[in-house]
Amino acid sequence: MSTPSNLPSDLCSFASLSLEAWEANAGYWNSSITKHGNKYWQRLQEPSLTCLLGSHLSKPGGCKALDLATVTGDCEVIRTKIVKDYMHVAPAMGIAVPGQPKKQPYFHRPMHELFTTFFKGGLVMDAMEELAFTEEDAEDRIESSSNYTQLPAILAFRMRLP
Repeated sequence: MSTPSNLPSDLCSFASLSLEAWEANAGYWNSSITKHGNKYWQRLQEPSLTCLLGSHLSKPGGCKALDLATVTGDCEVIRTKIVKDYMHVAPAMGIAVPGQPKKQPYFHRPMHELFTTFFKGGLVMDAMEELAFTEEDAEDRIESSSNYTQLPAILAFRMRLP
């Protein structure tokens, strides 16, 4: 896998690029998403967290680690996404919230690489959900993930010690 020429080739530079994008976009994201969350949070992420982690969210000390990620595609045609690369995808620059001031890096990993990290640590997966928007979530912005009702926008899973 080669990195596009407009992106750094070393990990430290990517970390710096990610931090620069975070600092440039944080205020915009906060005002756009608000403390109540955006459509992704309200319709997909929060209900999934409640379903998968329910009682753990309200316990003192809560969860030890929580990572939410959203994946985007780069080839889109009216309610169809074409995945042309999956196993070896170079980092790319993109946007999380339309109108944000600066693009940030996106990093892709195939699912087996993501899950192997947990499995090697002795964790097991005991729940998984594929969450998609519904027709009522559709937007005028054609490339919006909320227009793809048959393609999950979020894969949520629960890992635990056996």
